[in-house]
Amino acid sequence: MSSTKSILTKSQIIDGKYSVSFFLKKGSYAESYRIQNESKETKFLKLFDYSKLHRTQFSDNGDVLEIEILKQIKHPNLVKYNDSGNVIINNKKFAYVVLDFVSGETLAEKMKRENTLNLYEAKDIILGTLNGLNYLHNKQIVHNDITNQNVMVDLSGKVSIPKIIDFGYARFLQQSNKDFFKDGLNPFYTADETFNKVFSFQSDIYSVGALYYHLLTGLPPYFVEISKYKSDRIALEEVILDERKKSLRFSDKINEQTQSIIQKALHPKAEHRFKSAKEFIQALSGELDVEHSIPEKKANQVQPKEKKKGKGFSAIAGMQELKDTIQLDVIDALSDKERYAEYGLTIPNGILLYGPPGCGKTFFAERM
Repeated sequence: MSSTKSILTKSQIIDGKYSVSFFLKKGSYAESYRIQNESKETKFLKLFDYSKLHRTQFSDNGDVLEIEILKQIKHPNLVKYNDSGNVIINNKKFAYVVLDFVSGETLAEKMKRENTLNLYEAKDIILGTLNGLNYLHNKQIVHNDITNQNVMVDLSGKVSIPKIIDFGYARFLQQSNKDFFKDGLNPFYTADETFNKVFSFQSDIYSVGALYYHLLTGLPPYFVEISKYKSDRIALEEVILDERKKSLRFSDKINEQTQSIIQKALHPKAEHRFKSAKEFIQALSGELDVEHSIPEKKANQVQPKEKKKGKGFSAIAGMQELKDTIQLDVIDALSDKERYAEYGLTIPNGILLYGPPGCGKTFFAERM
């Protein structure tokens, strides 16, 4: 939540129909709120500041393109449109859209807690995402921003349902590339051609492949440390494109068929990816065979580490959380330096064991 003062205040009435419950977040051109309608149902409101919208975010009729797209869609795996309009606040014009409030969490929030998902859960989420995407593509709409931030898991029913949200970058397929504003896109989910402002159904396919990989491994594909490139987007894009010339790394827990499906979705050339979201679904459902990865790529798999002789952690009872931290941050980093270096990760300079006398600090350190 931003510390900047929000435009709307609690209990403020919008357009005579909606009461603001509380402010959620602030973006570069819009703010979002949790609201109640006249029936006291909880809804989600997005408030657009006309003065901050880029020219590519308007339709030919001068309407907010995101709202116009939301009006045209209705599918279980997409956020649901309710209402929209214009309001004047402090002598300034704003547009708003009201959507169903999704009771759940984004995949990014889920992954902060779980880090990675198992094959079955990840597959279910990807299938739901692709079903929503297939519907959009049949309506000639390209989402352009499928990431773990823009897929939510609806937990309101007995079965969790993935829902695609945030249509800020969505465009109709027939729109010119000049009508696409790529600033702000997550580069790790962005297809090669989209760096050149070319968008298509296949660029969405790439993003879903990136999401699938991220869910299973805990990192987006071809991840590099981006902090030093924050002020130079072009340099960052070049580094990422160079990284994509390397082979993807997979854990041996990910079967060959899943690896092949992800690699096809992430192919640098759009024409070699799945031709459609439906074809991607067929591959996941086993209705379509995908050629297995070329054998040489197996050499790039993350191989299970050979256990060294000695009692190791088994000599120390309890303290499992500390063991896990040291295993990940120190032991694995020392044993697999090259992989950690590829992801811009380094081992810590030291570890401070903190706790009251008698909790096992010295005992643990001596046996390290």
